[in-house]
Amino acid sequence: MDGLRITWIGHATALIQIAELNVLTDPVFADTVSPLPGIGPKRAHPPGIAYADLPHIDVVLISHAHYDHLEAATIRALARDHAPCFVAGLGLQAWLQAHNATRIATLDWWQHEPIGALTVTATPAKHWSRRGVFDRNRVLWCGYVIECGAQSVYFAGDTGYDDALFEAIATRFTNLSCALLPIGAYAPRIFMAAQHMNPAEAVQAFEALAPAWAIAIHFGTFRLTDESREAPARDLAAALSATQAARFIVPVFGVPIDMGRHAPD
Repeated sequence: MDGLRITWIGHATALIQIAELNVLTDPVFADTVSPLPGIGPKRAHPPGIAYADLPHIDVVLISHAHYDHLEAATIRALARDHAPCFVAGLGLQAWLQAHNATRIATLDWWQHEPIGALTVTATPAKHWSRRGVFDRNRVLWCGYVIECGAQSVYFAGDTGYDDALFEAIATRFTNLSCALLPIGAYAPRIFMAAQHMNPAEAVQAFEALAPAWAIAIHFGTFRLTDESREAPARDLAAALSATQAARFIVPVFGVPIDMGRHAPD
């Protein structure tokens, strides 16, 4: 397809369709997220697109190694069924190879990788990474900007708010078409502020980045922290001005958003 279409599947998993390529972010299709299958926070809503109904996936973006963003069974299935190019932060190559990935690009912050018609750049994030007991911060955490011609999409992954962080991204990418910004897993602030934005901070990031559009992610799927499942969308609505609300979309599971039909005035 031409243009840009984004479908929120759930949590940080989204299907970005750009330049006739299908890009999947932080793919998690399991019912629970934890080191032990079947145990841990349970999915409150089924994936907006069932795994079996995915189109052919060309690229998979992995922001970091936490279990709600990187699921072993899904990675193995994608490697088997789609053989995409997996793009991840430094340090994740051996894990991906152990889970049958064959096309892998690992990037440091600000490094980029050409993939077909796309250029994928890893961006800084205010977060951390761990999967086991002794591997804290051994895998880099990041966001990404996907560019193709006049279209560009920022996927934030997980990040706390930081003025300098978003100013640096905005300086390098001045005409973002869309930003996928996390709005959930923010309470209590005394613990979560260093690693997750709350909805009001997501609005600040939206203003700093100045994309044509923003789409909320990382909410309504798994209850990972103290706020209710409904709170992120409600708090985002309260934080947005009327003008901002017209451009910051709270998506519906599985409903495609055609950016060509949402062109700003």
